[in-house]
Amino acid sequence: MDELPPAFAQLLRTNDPPEPSQLEAIRREIRILDANDELEAPNSIQQMKQKRQAYAFLSAPIRRVPLDIVGEILAAAIQDSTIGKAENRKELIRLCLVCRTWREAALATHRLWATFDVTVNGLSTWTHSLSHSAENWLNRSGTVSKTLKIMALKGHFCGGRHNECAHLATPALAKLLVLGPPIAELSLRSSYSSCFVQLIRQVRRMKVTDNGSWSGIRTLKLALHTIWDEFPIGQNATLDMDEDIDTLPTSIFQHLPHITSFHLELPSMPDGEDEEFGLVIPEELLARLTDFSLVCDWEVTKVLTALKSCQAVEKLTLNLLESDVYTSSGAESTKILGDMLETNIILPKLRALHMWGMYADGLEYLRYLQAPCLDTLHLHFAESNLTQIVLDEIWSDAEFEFRRPRYIEEFIRRSGCKPNLRDLRISNLHISAKVLRPLLIKECPLLRRLTLESLDFNSKLFLKLQADPVLPFLQTLVLRDMLHDGFDFDHVRAFADGRKLLRNADGSMLPPLHIVLDD
Repeated sequence: MDELPPAFAQLLRTNDPPEPSQLEAIRREIRILDANDELEAPNSIQQMKQKRQAYAFLSAPIRRVPLDIVGEILAAAIQDSTIGKAENRKELIRLCLVCRTWREAALATHRLWATFDVTVNGLSTWTHSLSHSAENWLNRSGTVSKTLKIMALKGHFCGGRHNECAHLATPALAKLLVLGPPIAELSLRSSYSSCFVQLIRQVRRMKVTDNGSWSGIRTLKLALHTIWDEFPIGQNATLDMDEDIDTLPTSIFQHLPHITSFHLELPSMPDGEDEEFGLVIPEELLARLTDFSLVCDWEVTKVLTALKSCQAVEKLTLNLLESDVYTSSGAESTKILGDMLETNIILPKLRALHMWGMYADGLEYLRYLQAPCLDTLHLHFAESNLTQIVLDEIWSDAEFEFRRPRYIEEFIRRSGCKPNLRDLRISNLHISAKVLRPLLIKECPLLRRLTLESLDFNSKLFLKLQADPVLPFLQTLVLRDMLHDGFDFDHVRAFADGRKLLRNADGSMLPPLHIVLDD
């Protein structure tokens, strides 16, 4: 076979796309080869086919896929949700070594480099070398918001005491947080609260400036595996020689950056023992939060007191850790609850309320709240909730069927959010169709999306909803894990088919209903 021209031969050794002029020349060569195919001697036909195949490879559309599309393909191969983990960082580097085009596409896809997710455990510590790796990685993300995730598991150098956190609270990490690339989200998961406290102290020593990286953090996710104990304010705390006790904060959270999103996850407390552990979240911090997620089983007055300061919050998530709602029997707690029940906690900007891991008594929280702008309400009961209720029929009938649903209805009425409520989700609950029907029709008439997940109710409810144009704006109905003897999906299909024949009062057709069935 005749050799290809040098420029084309060079292209064959890469995945680079040909220039427009080269592409036209390649196509012209292919046309010439196709025209001469039948005129050549048989022994030359095979050589011509090989040459044509080479030209066809050079002009293949795959070589001309735009870099941004190649970058999206690489992102899909790695999976965005775990893109910053060590194994995926190695995989991304391997993909960059395939060819220059893939490397350029990866570097141009900035979100591939926007997360650095690392675990330090055992005898390992956060070193300057690790900071250098994190800085180099995050700097490739351009102007995309950057996230640093650190899981600091219990190690040999961290016994939970005040001055022992050598694996996380190191000068190297503090320097990265203060002088490194701008980080929008910091996520820390640690065995001990002392690790976090010591890290804040290290950062303080770095002389934080208003335009530094630390000051730019807007989202903090903090998860701890043991009971919170804020050592710097403890009576027996060991102080560093360069710090005066008068300069110590009443709460370490006073020295956080100007965050507007805060996720705080604390381990479950032994019953009744949370009063001796102080966790002081300053009111000024709570007042500026727009997104607040609290995972704990605090005594109820502590949670409500914290929520009282959340006047700017737009999304609120409460996870009760599958624990019963605990209320102190003291006179002070009784007075606080009484006052809050009378005046309510008004959250004027709250648009989304998510409650997780609760038993039916978790709905008690709704009695103290008002959310006039609420458009999304998700109630996720504990997975063991169904079993508990089934085993205690008296509790089920007397407490939930006739009392707890009213808390939802009264919350919606009291808030005046019925015109705004668009998205309702209820998970893991034993509830009769008799109770569920008025909740949907009377309190949520303008729903666009309804999700019912692992509920135990009779599916004939949908036949009763079929008669009139109820839920006239409903566009999506999601049913998950509804496999039990009293549920028949034919009733759901009949409900959807019947809606096609119904009209609103103004004569308009109801919107098409998209049903998602996930068994």
